[in-house]
Formats: sequence, structure tokens, C-alpha cells
Amino acid sequence: DSTATFAPGTKLQFKGEYSFTVNGILKAEGTGMNESGMIIFENHPDNDGVKWKGFTLNNQTESTIFKYVRISGAHKNTGGGMALSNSSPMMEYVTISDNSSQVVAGGMHIAGGSDLTLSNCIIENNTAGLSGSYGGGGGLWIEETSNLRIENSVITNNSTNVQEAGGIMLQSSYRPVLKNVEITGNSGPDGGGLVIESSYKPKIQ
Repeated sequence: DSTATFAPGTKLQFKGEYSFTVNGILKAEGTGMNESGMIIFENHPDNDGVKWKGFTLNNQTESTIFKYVRISGAHKNTGGGMALSNSSPMMEYVTISDNSSQVVAGGMHIAGGSDLTLSNCIIENNTAGLSGSYGGGGGLWIEETSNLRIENSVITNNSTNVQEAGGIMLQSSYRPVLKNVEITGNSGPDGGGLVIESSYKPKIQ
């Protein structure tokens, strides 16, 4: 597979409805939370109300790395900032902020896959349900995963305009673990912070 590599301090601003789909390997490894160390993917400030469509990852392993990365200002039908399909990339010190979706997962959609860990991540100010008819999981919508782990992370100020789980929707997953996760300031018509449905032995520590 081909590999795309981004250096610390890289900033990509998307001007148009562009989507970033990863089928090969992507290595975005920053070195810190400061501007020179972060790698930033965001909407161009002069985009006239048009938004880019964020990341879509298909069948990725931990060879794909997001570390000290910020993903902002994206919008699509599901998983505004990032949509993972059967993927378990390395995700450390990733900020997913100010994204939105028409239906579910304003920030990040995680569907399928095993052994994914989100470590030291910030999911904030994302919004789901802009369609007004179906939504949920303003920050994260997680489904049909195995051994998912979220640790030392913050899920804050996310919302859904309709239905439930302004912060995190976790459903139909096997042994998910949330350890030292702050879930605050999230809102939704039916379940603001965290909603767990049909999952086997979820653990909150």
C-alpha cells in the first residue's frame, strides 16, 4: 500500500467539499499541542459557508497513525470529522472539534473494527442531527466494535439536535472500556452525555 506522511506543523485548509479518504497508509505524527508541533486539517476560512467532508478510513490498521492532530470544520452525512469503517488506527492526542453531520456522529463515527484505542483525545463542539429528523452521537457514535478503549480523554460541549446522546452513543459493541474519560457539557433532547445500548459488558473506570 502507498503511504502518505505529514510532518509536524503541517496545516491543510480545504476550500470546497473535499473528502479525505484513506485506503492506503497515512502517518500524521505531530510532536506536541503547540502550533509548530500539531498537524491541522481544517476548513478554509474563506469557504463561503461550504465545508470540507473530513476523513473516511476503510480497513485501516495501527500502521495508520494520527498523533497530535486536529480535525476541524468538516461536515458530511455521518461522521462529520472522521468516519472509521472496520478500522483501528493509532489515535493519540487527537482533537476533533467544530464538525457536524446531517444525521449521526457529528465528530466521529466508529463502525466495526477491533482493538481501537483513543488515547488523550479531545472531542469538542461537534453537532449531529442537522437534518432535524434523525441524529445522535454529537461527539461520537460507536457501533459493532470489539474491545474498543477510550482513555484519558475529554468529550465536551457536543450536541445533537434530535434524538439522543449529545456526547457518546455506544451501541452493539463487545467489551468497550472508558477509562478516565471526562464527559461534560454535552446536550441532546434524549440523553445528554452518554447512552449505552445493547453492548456486552461495557466498563467505565
